[in-house]
Amino acid sequence: MQLKKIVKWFPILILVTLIAGIYGWKEYYRPQVNTADLTVVFNKSASQIVQEFEKNETAANALYNDKVIAISGKLVQLNITDTTQQIILAGPVSSGGVICEFESNQRNQLKQLQIGSEITVVGVCTGFLMDVVMVRCILNAK
Repeated sequence: MQLKKIVKWFPILILVTLIAGIYGWKEYYRPQVNTADLTVVFNKSASQIVQEFEKNETAANALYNDKVIAISGKLVQLNITDTTQQIILAGPVSSGGVICEFESNQRNQLKQLQIGSEITVVGVCTGFLMDVVMVRCILNAK
């Protein structure tokens, strides 16, 4: 009797496992959408968005997280290493700024930037630590 139940349910278990495996494989290898192809939802200055997060982080997270945002501001730091491409835009005086992380294909454009220049960056907001964090960023002509 026990063996009949196992034999009866075994093909169903194999099928469910196979479907779950195929779904997991497809999700893991799904290509990311290019940020340049996404529609900008908000246009903000670095100072504005930092102030909004400092004023009410919960509301700002609900409004900005996982949204494509164009951020304009003064470049205060440029970090380019073998594995990371990152810039920091100035926030309000005595506050944090906006950390923008770029893909490796943006390296040559980032090397041409000058500290102190006004730039616009488009990226996906991931929240606020001590600074607002943006990922998958691209430079936007201003």
